Amino acid sequence: MVRDRFQRKIDEMQKPDERSDVEQIWEIVRGWLVISRILVLILMVVLAEFTEEYVLGGISVSAWCIIVGIPLLIIISVFILLGDRTKKNFELSRNETLLHPIVERQ
Repeated sequence: MVRDRFQRKIDEMQKPDERSDVEQIWEIVRGWLVISRILVLILMVVLAEFTEEYVLGGISVSAWCIIVGIPLLIIISVFILLGDRTKKNFELSRNETLLHPIVERQ
């Protein structure tokens, strides 16, 4: 039983990857963007908590962390959304050409 499961997993690993290069690259970039978004959030909270007493340009450093961190989170999220939409449009355009190869004359 365990041997069969291992054999199935090995067989699945031997199959060629059906994804295109664009899809594989986007998955890697998306992963790094998600990790960086999480790190920005954690760093923003940690720095805001530990730098309350320091002042830079008349504003505390914890406020600067919030001022810089929130737009950075929004920008990273926008890049993720734009990339997902582009990938979805790429997949739709690729599928449409395969589904409807012949156009009727009018």
